[in-house]
Amino acid sequence: MQEVRNSTRFLLRSFKAKADQLKLTAGEDVRELLRFGVDQASARSTALSFFGGFFGLQSIAWQAHVVAMIFGFVAAPLVMRIPVGRQRPLKPMSFTQWQALATTLELRSILEEAERADIPEIRDAWLEKFVHAMRCPQCGGPVKMRFGRLTSPCGWRGRLG
Repeated sequence: MQEVRNSTRFLLRSFKAKADQLKLTAGEDVRELLRFGVDQASARSTALSFFGGFFGLQSIAWQAHVVAMIFGFVAAPLVMRIPVGRQRPLKPMSFTQWQALATTLELRSILEEAERADIPEIRDAWLEKFVHAMRCPQCGGPVKMRFGRLTSPCGWRGRLG
């Protein structure tokens, strides 16, 4: 036990020496931040506000927060046991119209990934990548997808199913 005390004292002395060295080279604002020691009034106030609720020395707000925390610890395991709704199976989608637009190897591979996707969000992401990589069949310009339709600045439109 004496060794622990000695090593703690050594560390505190070393820390204080380093802090004093920093205070000498620092400006006033940094010196204020490096102020060490405990303000007894602040420590008492903090301890009273934290532990005072156990002895009826605090307001109802403190008690409400403690009761809510305890309730959360008790209720959390029960809530975690509630089964989450099952994921609905993905509706089959016809890719025949998309295949007609897959004119390059890159577009065909993106479309294959979209067909294999079993989660709707992933399928939508692959189709979005397909549209981004696709070029208009008429003008060769970029294509955008809005409300299930492919559109191009030249006026070309493609309906998808």
